[in-house]
Amino acid sequence: MKALFMGVAVMATLSIASCGGNKSESAAVAEEAQDTVVAEQTVEGGVVELTNDALDVTPGTVAFIDFNATWCGPCRMYGPTFHEVAEAYADKATFYSVDTDKNPNVAQKYVGQYIPQTTAIAADGQVFSKTGQLSKEELTAFVDSVLAIPAK
Repeated sequence: MKALFMGVAVMATLSIASCGGNKSESAAVAEEAQDTVVAEQTVEGGVVELTNDALDVTPGTVAFIDFNATWCGPCRMYGPTFHEVAEAYADKATFYSVDTDKNPNVAQKYVGQYIPQTTAIAADGQVFSKTGQLSKEELTAFVDSVLAIPAK
């Protein structure tokens, strides 16, 4: 019984760090959004909320993308940290929030298996990702490291 309890505790702890993707819902939404070409966005607190499954990042600029879902607890807890860092770096990079269920084509291009995932597109076009709920310090260090990469 003690071993079973420990196993459940370990699984619960691991699930706090990240959530697995919901592929069946994403696939259905992807079929509906295939005709989308132009990125539609709304800005909330310095973060661009992607609304139509098309991500346009201007070449030579730096972008940070928070891939998340409304059903993902760690994603909801990470959102305020991402927004806080986005406000601090708004003059140096563009920050996006992408709901993987509403934007499956963008998610399929960049997301591995787990969310939350923070993806960076450096000025030279390189793509870097970190999975899980990052602390403010971890996210700030990640942002600083990507901003230090010179454009081509």
